[in-house]
Amino acid sequence: MAQPQDPISTLVIWEPLYVEPNSTLRTLANRLVAEQVGALLVDEPGSGLSIVAERDVVEALADGADPDEVWAADVSTRAVRVARPSDSIAQVGLEMLDADVRHIVLIEGDRVVGVVSVRDVLRPLVEAAQTMLAANG
Repeated sequence: MAQPQDPISTLVIWEPLYVEPNSTLRTLANRLVAEQVGALLVDEPGSGLSIVAERDVVEALADGADPDEVWAADVSTRAVRVARPSDSIAQVGLEMLDADVRHIVLIEGDRVVGVVSVRDVLRPLVEAAQTMLAANG
């Protein structure tokens, strides 16, 4: 059982999945469902790394975007939140809360090594809280 002070790398972290900047919203939605993930990375030459989450797709559609005419590059977030594999689970969880994001990209050196979702972080934090509550009676 992972503990809040353990490195985030101790969790099962999903491999980074990439889409092309010109992928349509429909393509993004299909890929998110097929891969059973909540975010995809966009590596746009000259623009760097960005991330498109299911929330971005839903918001764009709710705003009236045409799912076949709006691209990943149009809805992706360029201010990607990152962490190091050695950062603690608790640190990453707090970063997610403070930044109001559901996914953090793990970077080692200049290389993307994985993506962590809020769901990944939640279990060890809740288990630690339950253990503490049980110990305090």
